Amino acid sequence: MPDRIPDSWIEKIFLKMESRYGSLWADRYGALPRNQVKNDWAEDLAGFTGEELRKGLEACKTLKFPPTLPEFLTLCRPVLDGRAEWAEACEQMRIRLQGEQKDHWSRPEVYWAAVAIGWFDLNAHGWEQIKTRWAQAITNAKHDEIPPYRAQLPAPGKQSISREEAEQRVKSLNVTLGEGKTDYKAWAKRIIANPQNYPHRSLELAREALGVEA
Repeated sequence: MPDRIPDSWIEKIFLKMESRYGSLWADRYGALPRNQVKNDWAEDLAGFTGEELRKGLEACKTLKFPPTLPEFLTLCRPVLDGRAEWAEACEQMRIRLQGEQKDHWSRPEVYWAAVAIGWFDLNAHGWEQIKTRWAQAITNAKHDEIPPYRAQLPAPGKQSISREEAEQRVKSLNVTLGEGKTDYKAWAKRIIANPQNYPHRSLELAREALGVEA
């Protein structure tokens, strides 16, 4: 990722601000040299796309006073609907794991947050249980380009072993770990009991695990 946006971009931003706000813009930074302020903005806006910067400038049209740098960053990348993005992550990760390259993401941060949490946890917990963890994952998410999918394990529903054999392996593992009395389908029962808190795919998996008709 570049360590600053192009000089031509930052110059255009400053010309827009100076034209739009006049002396209010100059008063914002007092006696600080223009080039010094431009340099600070160019560095802190590193990684922002041209479209994001245009959104920020467009949002400034409704502001009576010029934005500070932190305010402009938020205008370029507004705080989005966390629950909607979590739902997107659940659905798009499911599609991605099918290995057909048909997943579509609104922005790279949603993908990288989903990777950080993991597909199982995304779908095994409702929004109220995972929202704090999701917010942290989004905040710390990389901005890197989304890589092409390279399957390392069989996609869900395409395992090379039967469901019966998979369940037997889980039971054997629980016994080995001294957890033979553990209800390893508790997650599925929790989803069935509170379907309104979970995405549709989670309900499908829960019903399949418990042998419950839709």
